[in-house]
Amino acid sequence: MPIAAKVRSDDCAHQVKFDAEPWFMRASDEEILSLAGAGWGDSYVAERVVEYFDGKPDYEEVTDLFEYVAAHAKLGRLDTPGLQCSSIDETAALRWIDANRTHLFPTRIAAAMGQTNGVVVARLQHRSPERASYRLL
Repeated sequence: MPIAAKVRSDDCAHQVKFDAEPWFMRASDEEILSLAGAGWGDSYVAERVVEYFDGKPDYEEVTDLFEYVAAHAKLGRLDTPGLQCSSIDETAALRWIDANRTHLFPTRIAAAMGQTNGVVVARLQHRSPERASYRLL
């Protein structure tokens, strides 16, 4: 179940789209809750998601982005860009959590996001039939 994500250089010269699902598969519950609490992007938590893919096979574009940033730093430029994980698809992430970390959904995720259970459940536009009705607390 792919989870779309985007990362870019701070100077906006490069942007890469990638599948963040492998990070979710190995992440602890606390890491996932931290990512949800940070709004699924534009945070140091989201940047750690991107760092996980640096140097991994099938993620060469992410590695190239890290190399682009590193090359600018080696030149000693004052305007050296950094990286920013601009977004992780919230709906896809919630679907993955609903399917794979059921003990987190919806109550603990809602708390991490600062939302009510009903709001989080409503963000899932297409729930599976077997999980179609949630008992909201």
